[in-house]
Amino acid sequence: MYRILVAMDGSEPANRAAQHAADLARRVSGSEIVLLNVQEPVEEMQTHGLARAAISEHREKLAREASAAARAAIERSGVPYKFEWRFGDPAQAIAAAVRESGCNMIVMGTRGAGPIENLLIGSVAYKTLHIAAVPVTLIK
Repeated sequence: MYRILVAMDGSEPANRAAQHAADLARRVSGSEIVLLNVQEPVEEMQTHGLARAAISEHREKLAREASAAARAAIERSGVPYKFEWRFGDPAQAIAAAVRESGCNMIVMGTRGAGPIENLLIGSVAYKTLHIAAVPVTLIK
């Protein structure tokens, strides 16, 4: 089975990445898409007494909302997929999901931050390119 991980943050480039992955998967027999959304980690000091389960449910809702357009596009394509979401650093979570799911490649959008912004804060795409053990396709 050929698995394509699509990193999804709800942006238009990410939605285009999902469509690109679906188009590619239709051409490769036996393909499957792993659609991944990564939510910021929750620090204990941020919970203010909220139950971990409630926070997790809320973050899952946010992840599903961010991936709704991508899931709809993939469903229309007829390509089998599974949706996952995680807490954590996005690039690290993407690399871990690739390893755990046995993905063969990553397709993700890039927001096109300028060189100064990337220098100061880095980009998820840049970090993913450097730590992923599989090919990465970036979609503008």
